[in-house]
Amino acid sequence: MNTLRKTLRTTSFVLAFACATIAVFTMANRIALDGSEAVHAQIVAPSPWTAAGSTGVVDESTVGRYSFTNASAGFLGGIASITPLELRYNVTNTYDNNSNPAAPGWTTLELGAQAPGGSVVGAFLYKVNLCTGAQTLLCSTRVNAAAAGTCTKCSFAAGSIDFNKAVYYVRATISRTTPNELPLLHTLRVY
Repeated sequence: MNTLRKTLRTTSFVLAFACATIAVFTMANRIALDGSEAVHAQIVAPSPWTAAGSTGVVDESTVGRYSFTNASAGFLGGIASITPLELRYNVTNTYDNNSNPAAPGWTTLELGAQAPGGSVVGAFLYKVNLCTGAQTLLCSTRVNAAAAGTCTKCSFAAGSIDFNKAVYYVRATISRTTPNELPLLHTLRVY
């Protein structure tokens, strides 16, 4: 009977040790079963906020002069106006599982657009005070002299975005020097 108890205790200890060892290796995510370094033990970049150009809120000064073509925003065809268009995009939290989910760790605004001839497409990222509405420009970028779609970026300080402390939006402008130019805002990303 004593031999049976000793065998059961030893077997229980060995099984418990084996389970604990497997759990440690699995949670540490460092060593694969074959002893090589696990490939999936990498740092994941923050989830970006994205918007298609056609999803912007049109400023009242722009009404009657803009058009959405597929995912892009631009001037209404057949209109001779060269007065700039203005759109706004509400930047929302992507909750990317950062240690502080309200502060996603973003540092870059990216604009995808085309601006042939003398036209210009601009994007301006603003931080807005929760109580006063006062706004601070975090960064801005522009696309000009680009007949085909291209992306430009601007950077801002790490920690600038915290949804517990402020709200954020992108103001976009689309301008041209002649009615023949057809600039388009395609995409926006904050990451």
